[in-house]
Amino acid sequence: MHSSVTSSYTLHCGRQAALPPKYMWRSLFATGRSLTTSLRVPVASVDKRCFAMAQIHAATATRLKSLEDLQVTSSYTSELPGDPVTENRLRQVENAFWSAASPTPTQTDPYLVAFSQEMAEELELDPADITRSLFAEVFTGNAPIPGSSSQTYAMRYGGHQFGSWAGQLGDGRVVNLGEVEGRNGQKWELQLKGAGKTPYSRMADGRAVMRSSIREFIGSEAMYHLGVPTSRALSIAGTGASVVRDMFYNGDIKYEPGAVVCRMAHSWVRFGSFQLPAALEENDLVKQLADYVVKHHYSHLQGGHLQNSEASCQVASSRLHPRCAQYRQHEHPG
Repeated sequence: MHSSVTSSYTLHCGRQAALPPKYMWRSLFATGRSLTTSLRVPVASVDKRCFAMAQIHAATATRLKSLEDLQVTSSYTSELPGDPVTENRLRQVENAFWSAASPTPTQTDPYLVAFSQEMAEELELDPADITRSLFAEVFTGNAPIPGSSSQTYAMRYGGHQFGSWAGQLGDGRVVNLGEVEGRNGQKWELQLKGAGKTPYSRMADGRAVMRSSIREFIGSEAMYHLGVPTSRALSIAGTGASVVRDMFYNGDIKYEPGAVVCRMAHSWVRFGSFQLPAALEENDLVKQLADYVVKHHYSHLQGGHLQNSEASCQVASSRLHPRCAQYRQHEHPG
């Protein structure tokens, strides 16, 4: 019998299951309620480096943090130009990568729906802290991370929608909390999706409903465990407030329970972060962002024969094709 490495997602119902990743989609959607799922993968199929990291963590598992211990910083806002307008109102933003934005409290009683034990361990969070009411308050945007003075913000970027260039998009319902150092010194950027309006919300309300939040939580974690690099999810919390939605766009408007997903990634910089300033001929911004990305995420390329902008292009082209192949491979799971 193979040894196994278990990745756990703890939710608020006592049921347990042990499933291979290929069955995770059907199981979680079929139950329609909270459960605890453990994905057991033979060690033979797991990269040896991952197993080594697990062993390192086991040796340092006693160094757990409370919410008060999280040290939040933001290299993105401290090193890249921001929007000089600080009012949270809809607008076209120029010559900036981010705008100040704070979560909009719902003034209700938020509650934890689900969390990823694996990602809590990445942040070295004490499991006891996750059960505190403060955890749900912080990760629905009803309270700040204790002791944090870091500027929360929404990112400016552009992109395509429905096959056409849409110009400025930006974080329309995401508020970025900043960077937190986790296990082995890894930096994670935390953001709240569904935490209220930002300058990029256009005509939307900046909120998210429970059904789409559950889908995002499961989808991101499933993709990761299928071997497709993606963002991760720390938690889903219900806001206790209702959100108006026309689910099928047929005029049948209903109230749905609101929710917020805390998403995690090493960086939220995307192609659109470069595309928008390039399209608007904000060429200095393109160079600044290339320098930032190389400094923080590809430092081994610094000081080489390539300029940072060339190095960024080289990295993007070398990583894009295998990523696209991985996405297409799992486009129709099951």
